[in-house]
Formats: sequence, structure tokens, C-alpha cells
Amino acid sequence: MPDIAKCKGYECQKKQMCYRYTAKASDYQSYFMTPPMKEDGECDHFMEIWDKPKELMRIKNGQVYIDGELVPEELLLSVYRELLSSQYPWNKENKQQ
Repeated sequence: MPDIAKCKGYECQKKQMCYRYTAKASDYQSYFMTPPMKEDGECDHFMEIWDKPKELMRIKNGQVYIDGELVPEELLLSVYRELLSSQYPWNKENKQQ
């Protein structure tokens, strides 16, 4: 369940690009009572799809899911290797010893 207030997207030109509209709702999902769109068509609550909250990542039975989709183990391993090699210089030093 996305931990956000969803929007029903009435008359919104950006709804297909907004996470508040496109996120999968749960049985207990909250929604804006009225669309948060202003008269000029802009929205202070617009949430671009690529800026999804970190809460969407879940770990179940040792596997990682993002927005309900299983992340392949090879992808996780490649990200882990990249983090170790680029952000933690102490790890390179330990490998050389």
C-alpha cells in the first residue's frame, strides 16, 4: 500500500505522470477529498513517478520487491558491488591487504 494520499486525477493533464494517480491502491487507501489542483492547473502535491517514496521497497522471504515487483537478484548484486567499490574506500584497502 502506498503510504500517500492518492488523487483521482479529475481533469488533471499530468495524471499519467503523477504517482498519486498511478500508484496501486490498497483496500485501506486514503484519497484527497477534493482534487488538489489549483485554478491554473498546477498542483502542489504532484509527485513525479520517478520520485517514488522509499517505502515502496519491501523485503519478503529474503527477496526484494519494489512497487510489488520482484527485483532480480543479479540487479541487486550489481548495485551492491557498485556501492562497495565506489562509496566505501576502506573496502578497497581491505581487499588489497
